[in-house]
Amino acid sequence: MQLQTDRIHPLMRRSLKSANSAHRVIFNIVLPCIVGVTIGLLFFVSPWLALACTVGAVIVVAAVIKPVLLCYLTIIAVTLTSGMERGKPIPLLRINEVIFLFSVGIAFVIMLTRKNRYPVNFDRLGVALFVLILGISIIPSAYHLVRGTSLTFQDAIVLLAPYQYVFLFFMFAYIPSNNQERRGIIKFMLWCAAVVAVVGLLQAAKIGFVTNFLHSWYSSPHEKVAASYNRITSLLGSWNTLGIFMMFNIIILWAFGTSRPSDLGWPTILVVGGFCITCLVLSGSFAGVIVSVMGIVLISVLLGINLNRKSIIVFFLLALVASIMLLYFQDRILIRWNEQFGYGGGSAPSSLLVRFKLWQDIYLPAIQKNLFWGINPTVPAYYTWKFTESQYLDLLFSFGLVGFVSYLFWNVMTLNSLVLRFYDHGNFLRTVTAIAIVIIIVLFVAGFSNAVFAYSGTVEYMWIILALVTTQEDLKPKILM
Repeated sequence: MQLQTDRIHPLMRRSLKSANSAHRVIFNIVLPCIVGVTIGLLFFVSPWLALACTVGAVIVVAAVIKPVLLCYLTIIAVTLTSGMERGKPIPLLRINEVIFLFSVGIAFVIMLTRKNRYPVNFDRLGVALFVLILGISIIPSAYHLVRGTSLTFQDAIVLLAPYQYVFLFFMFAYIPSNNQERRGIIKFMLWCAAVVAVVGLLQAAKIGFVTNFLHSWYSSPHEKVAASYNRITSLLGSWNTLGIFMMFNIIILWAFGTSRPSDLGWPTILVVGGFCITCLVLSGSFAGVIVSVMGIVLISVLLGINLNRKSIIVFFLLALVASIMLLYFQDRILIRWNEQFGYGGGSAPSSLLVRFKLWQDIYLPAIQKNLFWGINPTVPAYYTWKFTESQYLDLLFSFGLVGFVSYLFWNVMTLNSLVLRFYDHGNFLRTVTAIAIVIIIVLFVAGFSNAVFAYSGTVEYMWIILALVTTQEDLKPKILM
């Protein structure tokens, strides 16, 4: 028996070597040749198509070598392209949706073939996410299918949009392999936000090529009237979206700046913070300003304020930079303030009074007609105002009580899970968990006057933060009694 085994082993080794050699030939020679020929043929069809395939091939190779690059690519798509007009330049879709599908496809293959160094634990977060998808996608889709409702393309997009959050959540939970990569992701998120803020400031300064660029590629109802309302939209296509987006990043900066500034570095905190604060004020979003202050207070309560001589100096410089930039735009700010409070509005902003009238005259009567199932995934064109201006009315109008209750359940379960993780995590992830807790709370408050879940380019940041806390790295050791 021993002699037979000795004779088999060399044969097996030769077979394995042959198989490995064949694989190397396929991946190093055959596959590149196929890709090259395909790109060459596509060049005759469309040079732009050939260029896109070339970039795609480079991204695939880079992602195989360093998977976290897919997270960076997704963040770029979320922040810089989600505000683009649908159908430009790709028919029916936005560029961010195409990039997202491409990234998720590659990430899915990587997740199947790669083991994480640290396990991922979803527990209540996973249950909450499932209930949310059930209430705002699966059940409403089944209802409209059984009823035979004639849905538009935009209706279908709204019903399918929650799955984007699922893919984003799993992607950012599994792809980063350690806290160093997670720090890099958060830092990159902040610098992409700085780009959005800078574009907004240039728009406020009425720089010609910037306003022309936004009008050509990021045209929206908000962008078209932004100048007349003394507000800015930047790359997100809506001033309310921009304000809430800046709020996200200010909370992240405050959390790390007061507890772990070395994770981001003072240059990032100072530069990005100055841009984001100024852009938030110029967006004219009172909700964004209010929940930013609320978020700063909550972060300070959860993490405390670690003040030393250096941090005091840097925060003073940050306030100085933001003050200088706001003084430069003081005319716009004063005009916006007078519009809200200077013409008989009293203590309440005039935009809030308009919302009350909008809800009373249009949306509350409509919702009462079909409270349980909702009216339609999107607001029909025959409505005089197509925005509900409230997360809760938006849920009731689009998905009825089913969607509304599932959203409330998601908030409660998610907060419960995050609070437990906050006490279990230490170091870096404790700060990220605190950010997630505060963001859920302030979004719940902002939802009274803003449909925050419909803010593409903003809500994705929330799902990224939630995904980053699912790792079990940095867990505090359990004390056995």
